[in-house]
Amino acid sequence: MLVRLLLAAVVLASPRTAFERLAAAISKDVGEPVKVRVESVAGDRVEFDVVFLPRLEAGELPSRLARGDDERAEERRLLYVGMTRARQCLALTWSRRPSAFLAELAGEAERRGAAAGAATAIAAADGPLYAALAAWRGRRAKVERVPAFRVFHNRVLAAIAGARPTTREELAEVSGVGPAKLDRYGDEVLEVVAAA
Repeated sequence: MLVRLLLAAVVLASPRTAFERLAAAISKDVGEPVKVRVESVAGDRVEFDVVFLPRLEAGELPSRLARGDDERAEERRLLYVGMTRARQCLALTWSRRPSAFLAELAGEAERRGAAAGAATAIAAADGPLYAALAAWRGRRAKVERVPAFRVFHNRVLAAIAGARPTTREELAEVSGVGPAKLDRYGDEVLEVVAAA
């Protein structure tokens, strides 16, 4: 409902008016004033309670102007960055034909299976491994001087605990472990899994 309201506002009004309507709708729903801030997703690693990514349509994403695989890969990466900034709510919209990137995400989710969706239950099932991974994450975050969630979110640790990967390839299959995190933390995570 909220997504439809905003999509209609984006189509019928200026972006500023659309976001004002979004803020009013959320404020009414939660019973307190809400401010909407428009941010770029390029690199500052800030998270937000609600992230809205509009117009994820064929021809818009990837852009018709994208030249070559490198530019399309960068647009795919920026979509991933935007999606991973949401703490509580992520809204994706399109009005015509959805972007091929969304079809890739749907296929990826099916390929990864139920393990990613049941991360909390998995963490409870293998508490000692999850605890060992959380302790490692805390140490690593302290060394890097970043919040622990920037190393891995709880749901990713839970998915790793459930999957119990033994190789970098298996670890790469866990939702939330992308190429950068695999390169940065892969060997250490596999050591923690093997030791637990």
